[in-house]
Amino acid sequence: MRVAQEIVTREQVKLLFGGYLSNTGLALADYAKQRRIFFLAAEALTDKIVWQDGNKYTYRLRPSTYMQVAMLVPEAAKLKKKRWALVYPNYDEL
Repeated sequence: MRVAQEIVTREQVKLLFGGYLSNTGLALADYAKQRRIFFLAAEALTDKIVWQDGNKYTYRLRPSTYMQVAMLVPEAAKLKKKRWALVYPNYDEL
């Protein structure tokens, strides 16, 4: 956040891109909303970036965790296994 604030203020940057982890992406999305500056979330997987905490200044580059699971479930169901587990880190709350 410090770097984003510095480049927007000092360098007059007009858009932000990146935010590898979801907690960073959420913070940048909130900053983009406050400053009314475009933010393209590159890697953050949290659904909150464009759903619960979404705003008109923030857009997603890659599919969220929900979207990835929605794509995989139909293929997994074809395997006719009785039990499945989905394990992934939740960086939303860090």
